[in-house]
Amino acid sequence: SNIGQFVLQHRYQSLKLQHMRLNQAQLQQWSMHQLERQRLEADKEKAEAWAVAAKEAAERQLLEREKREQQTLLQAAQDRAAREAARKEAAMEKERADMQKQIMHMIYRESQKYMDLAKFYNDILVHVSQAQLFVHMSADAKTRLGHEPMTTDSEVQATILAEDAEMLAGLVDYCISKRDPAASPSEPAEHFDLSFRCACATGRLAAINVHFYPIVDSRGQIRTVIGAVPR
Repeated sequence: SNIGQFVLQHRYQSLKLQHMRLNQAQLQQWSMHQLERQRLEADKEKAEAWAVAAKEAAERQLLEREKREQQTLLQAAQDRAAREAARKEAAMEKERADMQKQIMHMIYRESQKYMDLAKFYNDILVHVSQAQLFVHMSADAKTRLGHEPMTTDSEVQATILAEDAEMLAGLVDYCISKRDPAASPSEPAEHFDLSFRCACATGRLAAINVHFYPIVDSRGQIRTVIGAVPR
């Protein structure tokens, strides 16, 4: 009958609509599942990338720390080497100064015997007494001032400025005035540096710095001052 067909057709359409809705829900659920899976995969990739970056950063920090430690050790070794070199240089300088002082004292005790030795070890030698000023220069020192190597010491000494020559000639009196009268004869006088000027062959003035040693005799008197510029 028509009514029966209508009911069947209505039922069919209703079931068809339910089926379509079910398919749409399943499709939506599947899409959401796919999106969630993609999100999880993306999060996994981010986590892995972060872990790799963190590992690389830790490795860089470790390398930098090891580099800093190596630099610190190297600097410490260099500092120790520099201190040791400075200590050795200071010891050698003291040894040279002591040797120089011994030579100066030997010159005073036996001036004629040791004068040639002093000239050999020094570029410039200044011998001052209350009666005389004597300046010796090696051939190399004369050449550096522009003079001929065969120029005599007296000729070179004549190029010293008059006021500086007067200052050098007064060194014995100066050292006597600086020494404590109560000092023991065995106590050496204080040595010092002093510069004097002389004219080069070109006329230009050259300042020469000399280390001076006041020589104390057996009675504690200063009668000689000797200065030297080692080779």
